[in-house]
Amino acid sequence: MADPSTSSPSIGAGEAPAPGSGRSLAAVIKAIESGGNPHRPRFEYHAFMAWPWAPAYDRILLKHQCTRDTAQMIAATSWGAYQMMGVNIFDPAVSGVDPDHLFAYIADPAMQDASFAHFLRAKGIDWRLEDLLGDADRMQKFCERWNGPANTAAYAALIRRAAGP
Repeated sequence: MADPSTSSPSIGAGEAPAPGSGRSLAAVIKAIESGGNPHRPRFEYHAFMAWPWAPAYDRILLKHQCTRDTAQMIAATSWGAYQMMGVNIFDPAVSGVDPDHLFAYIADPAMQDASFAHFLRAKGIDWRLEDLLGDADRMQKFCERWNGPANTAAYAALIRRAAGP
């Protein structure tokens, strides 16, 4: 695997376009995940059924004044332009943000951009699109940490396709 310490520095969470593509990593992930509709949630049933209660769920309970089932649903749903999981949004160590409510997060594109950038740094995958396209090991690591360990090859293909020529 490539040594992350020798990677090119990320510029605004992958905001520097890859040479020849004209697209940034953030733009590519937004295109893949929300297809231009950042208000469309995606419930992740497998996460809802399998994940144990985590401290972020308690933050969701407090901020939303909701039931445990609703907090778990918020945690197990992908939200916003990047389709970040609620459990990550409400974990400041992962997202770097502290929204008062889920709807405040959805309504704030700058907060979503900041949480995406922080997530990449927190997970050690804050590379530029160019870095992923040119290094199969980095691409795999990115896909595993951003989208989960299942179907990394398929997600990498989506990134390549969305990046363009």
